[in-house]
Amino acid sequence: MTNPTNVIGTTDTSYIGLKSYFERLILEQDRLRQTELAGLRTEITTRLDAADRAVVIQLDAKEKALMLKSAEVERRLEMLNGEAGRLAKVLAESVPREVWEQSQQGWNDWRTTVEQRLNLTSGRDRGIGLSWGTILGIGSIIGVLVLLFKTFVSK
Repeated sequence: MTNPTNVIGTTDTSYIGLKSYFERLILEQDRLRQTELAGLRTEITTRLDAADRAVVIQLDAKEKALMLKSAEVERRLEMLNGEAGRLAKVLAESVPREVWEQSQQGWNDWRTTVEQRLNLTSGRDRGIGLSWGTILGIGSIIGVLVLLFKTFVSK
């Protein structure tokens, strides 16, 4: 068999050596790529796991915040429900302003009338009181004079 000449101008034996060299080079590059891919795969997996953990932590925090907010809203609604009952009770027991003002005006009118009557009555009482005081004073003076007169006349 003769050594065929290939395109490069080499013989089969050198071609086979070159072929095995390139195959080894390709295999080495494949191995390096596989190693690089494995490293990238590991790095990506690690980053995805970290991102998953961060998302889970964030979701847990949001869930806890939502539960706390719900509890606070529930507490406030409960307070408002109690407040509504208290306000209804206060409104049921209170008097409207118009009724209160009308009542106060009635009391003021009554008080004015009573004060006027008391002033008239007290004036009369003072007059009567002065009259009785005068009568008693004069009667006392007369009584003392009579006693003195009897005392001096009887001696």
